Amino acid sequence: SSGSFRVDVDGECRAKMAEWFYQLVDFCRVDRDNVAVAVSYLDRFLGAAARSGNARARRCLADRREYQLCAMTCLYLAVNLAETKEMDTALLVELSHGKYSKSDFVTMAEDVTWGLGWRLNGPTSMAFVNHLLGVLPEEGQHKSLHHLHDRHFLPACCRRAALVREEATLHELCRTQAELAVSDYRLASCRPSDVATAAVRNAMEHVRPDDLLAFLKSMDALDINPFSAEVERARTILKSAFDANVDGLRQVTSLLRLREEAANAAAGADNNNDIRGIRRSSITDSARCVTEIERIQNQSKFRRENIGEGATP
Repeated sequence: SSGSFRVDVDGECRAKMAEWFYQLVDFCRVDRDNVAVAVSYLDRFLGAAARSGNARARRCLADRREYQLCAMTCLYLAVNLAETKEMDTALLVELSHGKYSKSDFVTMAEDVTWGLGWRLNGPTSMAFVNHLLGVLPEEGQHKSLHHLHDRHFLPACCRRAALVREEATLHELCRTQAELAVSDYRLASCRPSDVATAAVRNAMEHVRPDDLLAFLKSMDALDINPFSAEVERARTILKSAFDANVDGLRQVTSLLRLREEAANAAAGADNNNDIRGIRRSSITDSARCVTEIERIQNQSKFRRENIGEGATP
């Protein structure tokens, strides 16, 4: 609720800033998860407008120019706190086309950090995803691969390679959903752990359905309720934003293979490439992956509209 103060920003403003953030971190060759951290800063700081009457936060909600300054500053803080290289305020001044000065960003950074009570190191959805994927069954307990092996679809020598490929696909699907959640205002108040649980459940149903029961049992051991109302709501929203169908999984797998081949070729051509170059390649291909999945999602929706929701394409 806006209370007694004016609000001139909405969910669309937030989504546009998040989209621009992803473009900027790709350009700067830093971790894309910094965007989730920055958006968390932004949401929590602006929430102080109603929660504690923070005057600067209220101005950000009432003035889009101030809102943009606050958003850019949140990314500046997130990157500089997590990365080994600095995002200079001079870059932000240049990106704003001179709309803001260096002192504007410095002052806003102070206001945001104090407004957040210096609580700047909260976990992201992807941090929880990585933890949850770590409790999946080991290779010797992998039911889906055993099924394929027993029916001679996979030679024994290929089982490990197939497992690695499958795990990479699972991780990519979870990461894609986590990034979509960052931009979706409906999930702004959802806990990162609930978003992560929803993303993993959605991906498991399509990539490793035979191991889903074991995964759900492991959630209970971690005192996480994978069937809570918050998780179910997040699952529904994520499914509407990203339909992980069979064609989408095949495309993800194909792109992962292309990424590995490109990385191997780059390593062979120049062994002196530093880690920043490798991370840049990975980030760029991740963005391609999201684009391709969205294209497939739109094609799938088009087919359903023409064939009928209950029909099989």
